[in-house]
Amino acid sequence: PYRGHGKRSNRCFGSPLPHCSVTAQTVFNDLAWLWLIGWLVALSLVDLRQHRLPTSMVSRLAAGLVALHVAVVLIEDRPAPLFWALLGMVGFAGFLYLIHRRAPEGLGGGDVRLAGPLGWQLGWVAGSDIFLAVALTLIVACGGALMLLVLQRSGKRFTGPVAFGPPLAAATLLISAIWN
Repeated sequence: PYRGHGKRSNRCFGSPLPHCSVTAQTVFNDLAWLWLIGWLVALSLVDLRQHRLPTSMVSRLAAGLVALHVAVVLIEDRPAPLFWALLGMVGFAGFLYLIHRRAPEGLGGGDVRLAGPLGWQLGWVAGSDIFLAVALTLIVACGGALMLLVLQRSGKRFTGPVAFGPPLAAATLLISAIWN
């Protein structure tokens, strides 16, 4: 980065410190977290209100995460996280697809689509522990869905089928944050 009167500087991003830990890799990782959180909040609100997860929104979430994580890999020149992220994406979405095929009234197609980018994120942070991360995410998400069901039964909020997208999103953020 440049700072000052056109001279090169070893200071990063305008920091007054001569050396700091802010790198392009850190910036892209932070942007990926912000992207993930922003889209998951938006998708959760839509799912709670309309009981659907629009494909266009899920696709944008996935595309942004992939692009930001690929940028990190290009900077680090360490492609292994992409393998685990891809395995997480295919594995999580594939597992929920199998459940959806057995019980389509219990798990919607939007939840299956959402599992793709969520699995990508889990694979990115958990690496070779991806299967454990997915299992923990599903356990936490089922607990969240039960809480929504209790709220619904008590007549406090939420009518209709229980939206599984918000618990999936919250569980993924929690497990990702713990793993990170």
